Amino acid sequence: MKTGVSYYGNRIPRHVSEDMEDIAKNHCTFVVHTLSENDLKYYRNTMSQIVELSHQAGLEVYLDPWGVGRVFGGEAFSHFACEHLQARQILSDGSSAPAACFNHPAFGEYMHQWTRAAIETGADVLFWDEPHFIQPVPKNERDLWACRCEACQQKFRQQFGHPLPLKYTEEVHRFRHESVVDFLQELCQLAKSQGLQNALCFLPNQEDEDSEVALWTRLALIDDLDIMGTDPYWWSRKLNVKAYVSKPAQKIAKMATEYGKEGQMWVQNFLITAETEEYVRIAIRTFYEAGIRNIAAWSYWGAGYMSSLCSENPERVWKILGQEYAHLRQISKD
Repeated sequence: MKTGVSYYGNRIPRHVSEDMEDIAKNHCTFVVHTLSENDLKYYRNTMSQIVELSHQAGLEVYLDPWGVGRVFGGEAFSHFACEHLQARQILSDGSSAPAACFNHPAFGEYMHQWTRAAIETGADVLFWDEPHFIQPVPKNERDLWACRCEACQQKFRQQFGHPLPLKYTEEVHRFRHESVVDFLQELCQLAKSQGLQNALCFLPNQEDEDSEVALWTRLALIDDLDIMGTDPYWWSRKLNVKAYVSKPAQKIAKMATEYGKEGQMWVQNFLITAETEEYVRIAIRTFYEAGIRNIAAWSYWGAGYMSSLCSENPERVWKILGQEYAHLRQISKD
């Protein structure tokens, strides 16, 4: 049984060391550290120290390209998207979006640099977190979409034999999926060639399940992908959590078996409102019942250190997570 939690916001090694010991004591077997663009630029050697401290605490280490290019999940700004205007996604109305394009060579090279830097830290797993094209809000995806940059137009013409249309068609839909797959396939291959594992968190799309299944299936076919999962967060809503998280957990468990991967599910540990802390326990047990044996939480201490994501009672959230992890690890041994 594998149990983990994400960790970010602290780059002071002596304090990180204390937190890693706390994470291990709360029955986690791995930690997911974020490696943002800011970390890559200013904390590169520090991150190697943090990885080593995590290993010393007995934890397996994942690294997450947190908010990199604004195409991965995470509350982090992108210096790349600000500096490389020519590599940004272009929306269907011709406007430039504040996110890098999967198909632009400059961003591809930057991600190779990120991957090589992540490998050099000594981490065990690279965690590709919610890769996605930017989605303007509140526009419908088929009304305003990305990307129509020159790199995308050229690649689309090569694949389909005609210009990239202005309207969102099924070919555009397929092209976007294949662009994400091609992008990740190359990075996964690089990581695996250096002895690391690759984990991928699929962005849920419960409003369009056919599209979700199609993309998840294509990504699951990446040979160098080892771990596949998703994160059905309920945010601040009060709902039937068991019903809400059960279907994606069953889907991941089934697909992981079918494609020879390890299934992973993420439980919400941020923005947990008072009196709903038991949702965390319910979600974790639902994942286990679905056959998932790799469970991770976002994030450490109920996100009590980040005001925009802080749970109302982060200490209680963290306590429940530790209790459930201890319970699962015990019953897995029995």
